Amino acid sequence: MANAGIYRPGLDFTEIDEGLLERMTAIHAFGAWRLVRAAWPLHGVRTGPGRPGHLGGRPVRDGGERRVLPAQGGDRGADADAGRRGAPHGIRVNAGAPVAWSRMSTATEGVPPEVLERMREEAPPEAVAPVVAALLADDVPVTGEVLSAGRGRVGRVLTGETPGIRSADGGPLLGQDLTERITELLSVEGMVYPASAHETP
Repeated sequence: MANAGIYRPGLDFTEIDEGLLERMTAIHAFGAWRLVRAAWPLHGVRTGPGRPGHLGGRPVRDGGERRVLPAQGGDRGADADAGRRGAPHGIRVNAGAPVAWSRMSTATEGVPPEVLERMREEAPPEAVAPVVAALLADDVPVTGEVLSAGRGRVGRVLTGETPGIRSADGGPLLGQDLTERITELLSVEGMVYPASAHETP
């Protein structure tokens, strides 16, 4: 089980310097990848069915706005890819995106004490543990999924794609087409959730 992540609340995107971004990427993306990569040939395909897991970050609510940290996202693709590649061997890879207080939370710079106390009361780690246990169970046949968990709720996290717009003659679209059809382009009607780049609408 890979479980690590950091963030600096209150920082604007332009205030994240390269050093902090590299540290965040090393922990969020490379941390999970290194653990699964090391375990895969030793305890994965060779030994058969298994349940590697990853507790990753979720979009952070900061000042009422939801932000995805720059270092997040790479681990999502890795989880999905490992889930597809492991399926023929009985290996399932899923990720949890928890909202929970932890001792690591108290070490995060810039988090107001009242926020930490509210998290401790409203989002205990015990509320996330059953989700992890369920993903490890043999009778929960899911792989390559991300589940958000915390505060008595569990939800499926998806990346979707809309049908978009196409040119009438099958040729390339022009900038004018996007401008004139921007409402149609941004519509979420007909949204699909492709498992790979080959499943676009």
